[in-house]
Amino acid sequence: MRILRLSLENWRGVTSRSIEFCEGVTVIEGPNEIGKSSIIEALQMLIQELDSSKKKAVKAIQPVDRDVGSTVAAEIEAGDYRFVYAKTYNRSPQTTLDVLTPQRRQLTGREAHEAVEQMLAETVDMALWQALLVDQGDKVGLADLQNSAGLAQALDAAAGNAGAADAGEDNSLIAAVQAEYERYYTAKTGRSKYQHLEEAAANADASLAAARAALTEIEENTERHRVQTAEVRRLKAALPELEKRFKAHETTWQSVRSLTEKLTDSRKALDSARTIQKDAERAVQERQRLIDEVEKNEKQLESERLRQAPLAARTQELQTGLSAAQLQATGAKTTLRALRAALDLMQRDAAYLENLDELAAVRKRLTLLTDITAQLSIQLRVRSEISIDAAGLDQLRDATSALAVARGKRDAASTTLSVTALRDLDVGIAEENLSLRTSQTTTRGVSSSLEIHLPEIARIRVTPSRSVAELAEETAAAEALLETLQQGFGVDSLEAAVVANQRRTEAERTIESLKARERELLQSATTEELALLAESLETRCTRYAQERSAATPLPENATAAANLLTDAKARLAVAENDLEEAQREAERLAAEHAKQDGALRMSQQELAVLERLLGDNRATLDRAREERTDATLQEREQQTTEAAAVLAKQMAELESTLTEISPEAARTLFENARDVLDGARAETVRAERDLAVLTDRLEQARANGRFEEAELATRRCEAAHAAFATTRQRAEAAQRLWVTLSHHREAARESYVRPLKAAIERLGAVVFGSGFSVGLGDDWSIVSRTHQGKTLEFEDLSIGAKEQLGILTRLAAAQIVSKQGGVPLVLDDALGFSDPLRLETMGAAIAAAGRQCQIIILTCTPGRFTHVGNARVIRID
Repeated sequence: MRILRLSLENWRGVTSRSIEFCEGVTVIEGPNEIGKSSIIEALQMLIQELDSSKKKAVKAIQPVDRDVGSTVAAEIEAGDYRFVYAKTYNRSPQTTLDVLTPQRRQLTGREAHEAVEQMLAETVDMALWQALLVDQGDKVGLADLQNSAGLAQALDAAAGNAGAADAGEDNSLIAAVQAEYERYYTAKTGRSKYQHLEEAAANADASLAAARAALTEIEENTERHRVQTAEVRRLKAALPELEKRFKAHETTWQSVRSLTEKLTDSRKALDSARTIQKDAERAVQERQRLIDEVEKNEKQLESERLRQAPLAARTQELQTGLSAAQLQATGAKTTLRALRAALDLMQRDAAYLENLDELAAVRKRLTLLTDITAQLSIQLRVRSEISIDAAGLDQLRDATSALAVARGKRDAASTTLSVTALRDLDVGIAEENLSLRTSQTTTRGVSSSLEIHLPEIARIRVTPSRSVAELAEETAAAEALLETLQQGFGVDSLEAAVVANQRRTEAERTIESLKARERELLQSATTEELALLAESLETRCTRYAQERSAATPLPENATAAANLLTDAKARLAVAENDLEEAQREAERLAAEHAKQDGALRMSQQELAVLERLLGDNRATLDRAREERTDATLQEREQQTTEAAAVLAKQMAELESTLTEISPEAARTLFENARDVLDGARAETVRAERDLAVLTDRLEQARANGRFEEAELATRRCEAAHAAFATTRQRAEAAQRLWVTLSHHREAARESYVRPLKAAIERLGAVVFGSGFSVGLGDDWSIVSRTHQGKTLEFEDLSIGAKEQLGILTRLAAAQIVSKQGGVPLVLDDALGFSDPLRLETMGAAIAAAGRQCQIIILTCTPGRFTHVGNARVIRID
């Protein structure tokens, strides 16, 4: 499987991102919290979770500040398949699948999810993919490879399918081996009979392991002491620069505080000056308002006196016109009532005549529908009597054509027999007896066996080749098929079938035409509804003719009634218009009279009010001028305005200075520099304390003589093992033969381990150098590491070494299965416990594995994977 491309939208903190992966090693670098781990999370969720999932992990991917769906799309190669797979979770969930190869198809929803599961199940070892995955924050341990069917198949191929011996092949050999085995081990429990020697060797091994573990602790403490010493030097070297930066930011912040205090005092002074300025401005405005009000009152009083004179004359004139308009409206109402009564009679006459016309039309439609029903019955009977249709006609044509082709092939391949009489003779050809005259010739085509009988002379049989006989059988089958079709369709020839089909087609066209005409006449009704309508119309017409008793004669027809009705409506409209005009004129005159009368009364009242108001305003203005003159008020306003302007200029200059300095930034930088300096000082104290502890541990280890203890334990171990060497060799030989014969399956499983062990050791030689080897357990995991002649259990290794071996195991497994398609190896935030030298050699090992398999690495530390020579680096921020 290969991941070619991955796109994210609205995934946790990632708004939009698209990444293309190369065939080998792809390194994705970026700071923490940028969304690197979301790439792997999205890929796993795309393959495992339905778009409708309500799991907590699925809900957690939605951005916290937006109500949107989270979308992931990937282009993947798996075996012969290549497809683009996309899902949206939480909001408007959906799933789409576009299979590009080997056959193009597009699916959606659960069908798409199940199709991807099927393709991956066919081509990808998903258990191995999960085993090789290294998530961010997880402790990098050994991969669980024993459940991987794909890796087992690849290891089996690499081991050459070596099988174990058959234990049941030779019973006497098994019995002899068992007897030899039981000399050294109990039959039921397999416990050693030289246990005391084994226990002595085991105790020696334990003592040696403890001594070596103590040495390993010293080595680790020595390395930590070196690293801690460098850290103390780095922290102390950084302190002077941090103190310098703190003092600079402190000076800037004190300046900002001083300017801020001055700005506050200036703002208060300006606010006070502006208050005084506004009081002066309001006094000037109030004086001018009084002057303007007196002038306004004088003008209003003069205007009102001029306007009042003509109002009385106009009011009397309007009263006279109103009386005449009301009389005219009364006459128009009388005329309108008479015209409405005449119009009502004309409308009822017109409706009666229209009903008569509609009754005639309905009766005509019913008659036509009866004729159409009879014609439809005839055409339907014609169509039902004809069996042939267009499809049947095509079958007959194909059968006729096939018969002609078969006969042509038969005649072309058949033998032609020609018989010429040299004298008069009788001859029998097949079932036919002929009499031929001299020189007369008869010819036959021979497509099957043919017999010629010359009476009392000879019998001649002519048999054509097998292919001709087969063609004859094909011709006979074609004839039988044609005859069957003709009988089934009730015709005796293709020409008759064509004529019958034309009759059927013509009948169908006629049926469709009649049905269309029937629908046109019915107009969404039924025949029964039309009959009921005719009955209803006839009843209404009869009743109106009996009830009408007006003196006015009935119009001749509906057209005449419509003309009379139109004239009556026109006269009525004229009368209504006349009435409306008379009423509008009366209403207009009444409204205008009321308006003029009201205006006259209001004018009289307004004039009295204006006279009183003018007197009051003049008295107020005179009293104000006695207290303070107009010139005094204007001079005070100018003085206060100038004083406020000076203060405003001073405050603007202070604000400009503070804006350039940015008080908030100055305070933030000062506080941050103070915190950084305090943190650096505290960190230096902690580092010095940790360094002192490590120094003390190293001094105690040297004083305790751990190196001498390790040498003594080695000598004791060698002596203990030498004590039972001979016995153990014989016992192990017997045990090995017994296990080989009785546990051949375990031997086959061990054969798997060898290729994996060799692959790990090849990569490990790049990382750790020569003399590197590993021991693998039954579950294919590393149980020990040997380096430079020293073997340690896996659990006794440092965190960095465990992490490196865990990644090497995954690289080896990915290499081995790459020939069967393989799976991507994903490493998220790995090698965090490796020093620079190990980073270089691990980079070379990753690059070597990347030539055979796809590797995806995510890291927040730029440069950590610089030594992966063939890697494609993608930086995100």
